[in-house]
Amino acid sequence: GTIDRPFLSLKDALDPSLSYSQGDKIFIAPGLYSDNSSTGGLENFPTGGYRIGRGVSLNFWDIDGDLPDIDPGVVEIETSTSGTMNAFFIDELGKTVQSGFFFYGAVIPSQIPNANQRLILRHFEEAAISVQLVNNPGSGVNEGLTIDGVAFEENAQALYLDQNIKPKRYEIKLSRSRVPLPSLSSGVSNSLQAVEVLSQDEAPLDFFAENVEIKPSDRNHNASAFTFFANGQLQDLAKGRSLNVELKNCNIMGYEQFGLLGAGIEVVAKPKGKIHLEVINSTIKDCVGEGIFCESRGLANETEEAKQAQVSLICRNTKIQENGGSNPSSPNLVDAPASTSLDFTGSGIFLYSKEHGMFPLVRLNGSRVDTNGHH
Repeated sequence: GTIDRPFLSLKDALDPSLSYSQGDKIFIAPGLYSDNSSTGGLENFPTGGYRIGRGVSLNFWDIDGDLPDIDPGVVEIETSTSGTMNAFFIDELGKTVQSGFFFYGAVIPSQIPNANQRLILRHFEEAAISVQLVNNPGSGVNEGLTIDGVAFEENAQALYLDQNIKPKRYEIKLSRSRVPLPSLSSGVSNSLQAVEVLSQDEAPLDFFAENVEIKPSDRNHNASAFTFFANGQLQDLAKGRSLNVELKNCNIMGYEQFGLLGAGIEVVAKPKGKIHLEVINSTIKDCVGEGIFCESRGLANETEEAKQAQVSLICRNTKIQENGGSNPSSPNLVDAPASTSLDFTGSGIFLYSKEHGMFPLVRLNGSRVDTNGHH
């Protein structure tokens, strides 16, 4: 595709027969990209989504140069086909500044609420963006993925990330994005975590989320907002590598009638998994299971190093309020059903250790933890 003769569909632009190189950019103009042929849609999503090659980015095309004075519209990518699981699939990463989705475009003054996200992904039955790393040809140095300016609407899950490559360390950035959880009319499951991040077999990962909002729509959501999981290999007694997580200026909130039945943030470290979580200038509210749930579970009857699991938690200038099913000030929490997932307690912060699990650092600085079922 060229400026004069652009592709007419994502299907054509991301055709597997096309050869892209690291650093190549695909620009997408505002409009609806759908697989609904009755309304003129040209897309044909594979079940697992369109594959994006290593180091290739999708970018907003302000085709008439309207920003920042005029709202140019948004890119809407949606499926109407049952069984379409993902919009996009990524299995190789290039440089963090090159790879991913770059769709933030602010209008000054803003004319349409929440329109600064120039990409909307809608109605996918699993994760709108699925990242599964098993064998990446790169060095891992300064490599990763950026997701900026995306609205995830009516999807079972916004982002699924499974890092299974060691010893490479990747950096994932999710910023200036929003996740309204699926509505009752969507027909999409409300039982998956909005963002799920797995660091397996000591594969190291840095995950950053900034200015991300996750809220229910018109029903309770039967899962947690963010989940982070790390484990290691018992056969390899080398020092386990960390999953480092930073959430900054994020809002995880239920409201008046509906809440999250899991946790705002759920963190689980299994043997040799080491997770560091830092939450900064954020709000976690109306989560029935927990505001923040941290489980550090080692393994009995093994060598000392193999036993270890570690979770570190730092909260700075963060509000953790009105979480837990027993809080009378939030009517939506009083009648909410109990979680069928982990052993949630309805606390603002719950730290759970079993079989040599450790919490080497827990620090609350300038934060409020109040009006929860437990603190």
